[in-house]
Amino acid sequence: MWPNCLRLIMWLLFLMPFSTHAQSQDYWQQEVNYKVRVELDDQNHTLEGNLQIQYINNSPDQLEHIYFHLWPNAYKNLQTAFAEQKREAGSTEFYYSEPDERGSINQLDFMVGDDQVRWYLDST
Repeated sequence: MWPNCLRLIMWLLFLMPFSTHAQSQDYWQQEVNYKVRVELDDQNHTLEGNLQIQYINNSPDQLEHIYFHLWPNAYKNLQTAFAEQKREAGSTEFYYSEPDERGSINQLDFMVGDDQVRWYLDST
């Protein structure tokens, strides 16, 4: 009995990828392309840059929102959520860093084509 049962299990395992492929005909994948331009000012220890993202919605649905998880000022000072997470994890390297070893972003803007996009912070 066991050899027949094992043979059946082996056939089922062999056929499973084919059955899931037949069911996934409506599969789609979003596409995101990036172009990053950055200039280093090593005299003032600053970076100035631009990030261009091309997001192609291949889903059958129209998107009302696009979420970006950004931490633009995570390294600004010792009061940020990043600094708190590091402290809670027991890491002291950032906590004892010098202010000139930290960083921040002082400009953040979003455009779609030539149109400025309204954006907001989601605190949840």
